[in-house]
Amino acid sequence: MANVQDLWPPISSLRGRGSFDALIGTYDLSLPGQVRPDLQELASRVSTMLGSEAVTVEPSPGVTLVPIQVMPLSMILHELGTNAIKHGALSSAGGRVRLGWTLNGEEDEQVLTLHWREEGGPVVQQPTSQGFGTRLINGAARDLRAPTRTTV
Repeated sequence: MANVQDLWPPISSLRGRGSFDALIGTYDLSLPGQVRPDLQELASRVSTMLGSEAVTVEPSPGVTLVPIQVMPLSMILHELGTNAIKHGALSSAGGRVRLGWTLNGEEDEQVLTLHWREEGGPVVQQPTSQGFGTRLINGAARDLRAPTRTTV
């Protein structure tokens, strides 16, 4: 009888495989005992994962994350990046992505708004149905107790 360790290679054996390394790096930020991660660090790691100089993380307010926020946010950013590579700005020469965020509201009830802007890519059209990526982003946002809004 096989156990789960027999079926899946250990995470350490997958190191050195490009974007998987960066995804592991974002997971590392969520582990107990780590320095409290901030959104700038997470965004930089996801930008590295995309492997593109065309991704700019804009100067934004400092946001310290709690460990349970790291994976949903990294999944959202990774999905946006994957979509940009396959269908959006990063699928075209000269395409660019700018990532930033703002904080609004009183200090004890601040609202974080992520801004993902693609420029120089194919013409964007409003989707007619919800695909896997949209469902993934909405699910991860629900984990964060956050609404999502997409503008074209």
